[in-house]
Amino acid sequence: MKAVLVIKGGTPEFLARKIVNYLENLGFEVREGEWRENREGEVLNRWYPGILRSVEDIVNAGVPGGERVRDLTYLTAKRSYTHEDERKVFETVEAIPDNHELFLIFKSAVDYMRRPVKYLVLRRTVEREEVVKRMGLTEEEVDRIFPGWREADEQDFVKKVVVGATDVSRAHRGSLRNLIWEEVKDDPQGILGLSYFHPRLHNVVHCPSSDELATEIMLMTPEEKRLWEGA
Repeated sequence: MKAVLVIKGGTPEFLARKIVNYLENLGFEVREGEWRENREGEVLNRWYPGILRSVEDIVNAGVPGGERVRDLTYLTAKRSYTHEDERKVFETVEAIPDNHELFLIFKSAVDYMRRPVKYLVLRRTVEREEVVKRMGLTEEEVDRIFPGWREADEQDFVKKVVVGATDVSRAHRGSLRNLIWEEVKDDPQGILGLSYFHPRLHNVVHCPSSDELATEIMLMTPEEKRLWEGA
C-alpha cells in the first residue's frame, strides 16, 4: 500500500508543505526525501515523455531552424537513455534560437526538468474508499475517473485518483493537481505563473505509473531507496 511522488524543482516551500499536509489528511503517511540536484541521465530517463513531445511538436510543425531538434528523433525508439543522450538534449536546447513559441516551450520544459527534485514516499493507512470520501468524491465519480480503481496497483490508484490529470487545469476536483490549480488560476503573474500558462508541463508533481515505477526506483539515491523500502 505504498506509492511514490516527485515534487518538481522551483516549487515554493509553502506549496510543498500544502501538498504534504493534503496527502496526510487523505490518510497517507508521508516520508519526505531531501531536495537534491538531478544526477547524470536522470532528467531524460524520468521526463522523456515531455521532452519527446516537444521534439515531435517542433519536427511536425516544420519550424525553421529546427534541424538540430530533428536530430533528437532517434530518442523515440529508445526507453532507456544514457548520459550521452541527455547531453545531446541539453546541447540542442542551448543551441536553438528563441524566435518561435515551440522553441521557447522546449527550452522552458528542459530548464524546469533540470531543477532539483524531492521524493515523497506514501503509505496509505486507510481504505481506498475512505481516501475517496476525504477527497469529497463519491465512489461513482471515481468509477468514471478510473474504472477498476479498487483493484488497481497502488501506484496507479495514487496517480489517477489522488494526483489527477497531467494538465492541472483539467484535474478533477479533490485531486492534488486540482489543489495546485486552485493556487495558480487567480494569480497568473505570481510565483506559479508558468503553471497557469503551461498547465500540462509545469504541474508541480510527477507521479509515475506502475509501469514506470521500476525506473523511478532505479533513479533514487541510496537514501531515497531506504525511504521507499522502509515505508
